[in-house]
Amino acid sequence: MPKTPGAISLPGVDKEVQYIRDSVENAIEITAPSSPTPAEVLKQVQHHDIAHFSCHGVSDINPSDGHLVLLTPDGNNADRLLARDISSVNTQGAQLAYLSACSSAKNASTNLADEVIHLASAFQLAGFSHTLANLWETEDEASSEVARDFYNLLFQDRENVDDHYRVAAAFHEAVKRVRDKRPNNYLGWAPFVHTGA
Repeated sequence: MPKTPGAISLPGVDKEVQYIRDSVENAIEITAPSSPTPAEVLKQVQHHDIAHFSCHGVSDINPSDGHLVLLTPDGNNADRLLARDISSVNTQGAQLAYLSACSSAKNASTNLADEVIHLASAFQLAGFSHTLANLWETEDEASSEVARDFYNLLFQDRENVDDHYRVAAAFHEAVKRVRDKRPNNYLGWAPFVHTGA
């Protein structure tokens, strides 16, 4: 995966995308824009129940300027999908925003520490029932493992289980599996958070 200026590369993104494709099989339609612009991504988000972002996330001193870094496959034309723009989108039937991006649930402003303004809350304001995000910089391998296990668990045995419970239980179990592999590496498994229903 291309390197974002000033940030570490994300070699696990391709693996994470493949894990998701393998897990969902034909259960859902997967749309991956080849040259994602903020406008195109926001348009797509309005027409899907699940939005998954595997990219760099940046928390800003002005929480509304927090953003996801959108890159073309060749690593050029980095663009920013701002929290303020995400929160202004009106989605219908949106269920899950999975932000596999560092600091996507972080508010960097000490003056606004009592406010819940960050990328994850922006997706909730846009109408997503569940948002899965990270409190700080996250290990690439752990992010891939959590995503893989989450989608595997989410799309198995879909009968007779409440959708909201299934999302929460699948994410809890996926994070727990990473924790059980590396129990003493708190910084590796603790940043994963679920907010919403």
